[in-house]
Amino acid sequence: MADAKNVRMMVAEWSRLKEAGDEISLLHRLKNLKTFLRDWNSTTFGNVDRGMVSVMKQIDELDTNCRAVLQSQEVVDKKKKLLGELWKLSRYSESIWRQKSIGTWRCSFEL
Repeated sequence: MADAKNVRMMVAEWSRLKEAGDEISLLHRLKNLKTFLRDWNSTTFGNVDRGMVSVMKQIDELDTNCRAVLQSQEVVDKKKKLLGELWKLSRYSESIWRQKSIGTWRCSFEL
């Protein structure tokens, strides 16, 4: 389960920061955790929009190259895999926009 793995990773990082001793303030630990999460996010997900463009280009190339001839099972399987990746990236993108929207909405009512 991916969520449990992510939670274990965050708990391990927090424990590592906590073991550094009491000389590190809570604010400093939170800043370090934020940096760790930012790095983890960029390596795990990368730029979602750029990934979607890349996958769409690959699908377009497959369509262009195989338009005139009958598509082999290998091409069909590759296209299915790319479409699945595109679907996953579009869900990530939608989730990001939803989170940004909720944050903006909350901030507008706090004023």
